[in-house]
Amino acid sequence: GYYLKAEPEIDGDLDEWEIPEYPVQNVVFGDENWSGTADLSAEVRIGWDDYNFYIAAEVIDDVYVQNSGSRLLYLGDDVEIQLDKSLAADYYVQTLSADDFQLGVSPGSPDPGTALESFLWYPRNVRGVYPTVEMASEETADGYTIEIKMPWKIFNMTPVKNAHYGFAFSVSDNDDPDEIVQQSMVSTNPYRMLTNPTTWNDLELLGQYKP
Repeated sequence: GYYLKAEPEIDGDLDEWEIPEYPVQNVVFGDENWSGTADLSAEVRIGWDDYNFYIAAEVIDDVYVQNSGSRLLYLGDDVEIQLDKSLAADYYVQTLSADDFQLGVSPGSPDPGTALESFLWYPRNVRGVYPTVEMASEETADGYTIEIKMPWKIFNMTPVKNAHYGFAFSVSDNDDPDEIVQQSMVSTNPYRMLTNPTTWNDLELLGQYKP
């Protein structure tokens, strides 16, 4: 993730994001329901500053369906951020602990950009809705864009430049408007498992991007 000198406007428009993007196309759930990158895939950009953690993603999704919400928003099209804020402390531990966070964001229901929601599932003792999460989404010809601004206070942490953290970004898919179900998921890590932080990616908080 790159340090952002200027805070991006959270409006669903990704034109101002002039930092590298990372592919999100590793199927980690529902392989039998995934027909290829045109069905579900994404590119994600990751930014940070002293106060916030930022995500910007362009999602390819041929059929948008989100008829769920709150703690069940994953039973529809959503994006999910996992963050292990104390990577070194439990590097080899294959179960979730108090420093492992999972936040889900619905791009909108019934369409992207309408009634966005977020929900923090883990740690369970602080799970719930955090109004300080700022989100915006826009429908595109082949899916949607989404921007997310998360105060570091949600994770009860102070970011440190060049420090490493556990991280995964994933996208869920439901193509059936008559069902509330998670059909498939793609992620930044081909081995990503929900409750095993050792299968997440390594995230380094870098300085400003210099092409």
